Amino acid sequence: MSIQSRYQPLYNPILTNPPTQIDLKIDTTLKTYMDVEMKLETDEEMERRKLVLKQVEHIFLQFVRTVAVEVLHLPEDEALAAGGKFYISGSHKLGVREPKADIDTVCVAPNFCTREHFFTILKEEFMGHASVTEFNAVETALVPLMSFDFDGVSIDLLFARLADNVVPENLDILDDSILTGLDDATEKSLNGPRVTMMIGELVGANFQTFLIVLRCVRRWAKRKGLYGNKLGYLGGVNCNILVAFVCQLYPAASPSTLLTRFFQVYSSWQWPKPVMLNKIQQNPPNMVGKDRIVWSAEIYPHHLMPILTPAYPSMNSTEKVTRHTLAIMQQEFAQSHAVIKSIISERGKDFRIDWDRLFEPSDFFLRYTHYLGCHIIGAGPDAESRSWIGFAESRVSFTIYIL
Repeated sequence: MSIQSRYQPLYNPILTNPPTQIDLKIDTTLKTYMDVEMKLETDEEMERRKLVLKQVEHIFLQFVRTVAVEVLHLPEDEALAAGGKFYISGSHKLGVREPKADIDTVCVAPNFCTREHFFTILKEEFMGHASVTEFNAVETALVPLMSFDFDGVSIDLLFARLADNVVPENLDILDDSILTGLDDATEKSLNGPRVTMMIGELVGANFQTFLIVLRCVRRWAKRKGLYGNKLGYLGGVNCNILVAFVCQLYPAASPSTLLTRFFQVYSSWQWPKPVMLNKIQQNPPNMVGKDRIVWSAEIYPHHLMPILTPAYPSMNSTEKVTRHTLAIMQQEFAQSHAVIKSIISERGKDFRIDWDRLFEPSDFFLRYTHYLGCHIIGAGPDAESRSWIGFAESRVSFTIYIL
């Protein structure tokens, strides 16, 4: 696949008509509702977050130099030249600006910095830092990470170790050859920023509309109890891809129209047909070493709701979806499609649209008469207890196969 084709949507647009005057008036009502009910993080707080990220990046780069000088005994000039990169992914990188949201980050280090160094030298640095609280290290996960609050800003810090002993200043993280010679954990860590950047490219010129609709979909999913990838529902990357896909199908649509189309498309989507932003790329010709497993229905026939990541190697971002959680999401998509059509058609001449109806909380606790409660308790407010609680939460979804 050529570099150009990676950024070309797989499907042709369904409709490219520009918004009508009525569409724009409906957009105004949605914007008014969002200004009141979906407030953005303030400019001051965004600036503070930027400063926090700069401090975390500085600590990481100092860690690379520490390993180079104190462990490998490299000269200072060589240690400085080894470099290092700090990437942001997920909703913060896209500009969702959700108040108090976690920030996903990835440290890209030269090869001489090992994961053992990351979970000893850098871990001790953060644990002892005066600005760090709620520290937790998850070393045995598929994607090992450290999570902590830095001056009240929640950070998830992943580690990527390149094959070379120098991280070039002009490193292109979207160049697939960067994956050559990497271990699986590093590859998965790099997947976050690679996918985030490619989603931005594949949305195209309608990016601001994408952000508006994404904020609405995230709020909708949380209000309906559908936000939680660990439990077999939608996570951040799933929402990003689903909204980006609808943007591709209706590239000129206004926010309110695109939100309506979102529920229309997914209320009738024929799962397990995969949602794909671009053509799945098999092993690129410039790759050296092992062939990677790229998602296909033949390899993963048990995947019920495949939402595929656009960066190589493409993978399903919804592996934990079960028949039960899929049925619930399908029901909510259909109900919300009916609701949004209803509230727009009932707008009247004064364009009063009851957007609250679309975001009404789930009636889960009214729908059933019996529930199973699960209390996860740690020994105390320490890192080991937080790690145990996180591990237990990640295993809750497996109970559906037992009950």
